[in-house]
Amino acid sequence: MIYALRLGDIDTGEGPATIYLGLTETTVLPPAIAQSDEDGLRQLLAHAGGAQVVCEPALARAAKTLVLGTAPPPPWTLIPCAELATVIHLGPAIERPALAAVVPAIVAACEFVSAAPWQHFMNADADRRNHGG
Repeated sequence: MIYALRLGDIDTGEGPATIYLGLTETTVLPPAIAQSDEDGLRQLLAHAGGAQVVCEPALARAAKTLVLGTAPPPPWTLIPCAELATVIHLGPAIERPALAAVVPAIVAACEFVSAAPWQHFMNADADRRNHGG
């Protein structure tokens, strides 16, 4: 299955356009750059090799027109999406060696949130430890 999503808008110098991505559990399809959701999804379909394409809910209208399904993001899309969002947010300012740290940092943050250490103590417990109580 290929999960299709709208990544965001860019200025192409010839006007605004949007980047679309198709993710599988192991790969990222070449990005599509288009001025409409339908055109972006058509470009992704051209690279899908006959695989089933499922779209994020934000693409529901275009997906319906192209007879594609929609679904919430599968768990395996979360880290690639977080990585892409981080790299895009940091932009050209990010140094190449720092790129290698993006995914491990995201994985560590996910593990921290999943472990939910705040559920194991109350604020009052921390206050007692800090004040010798």
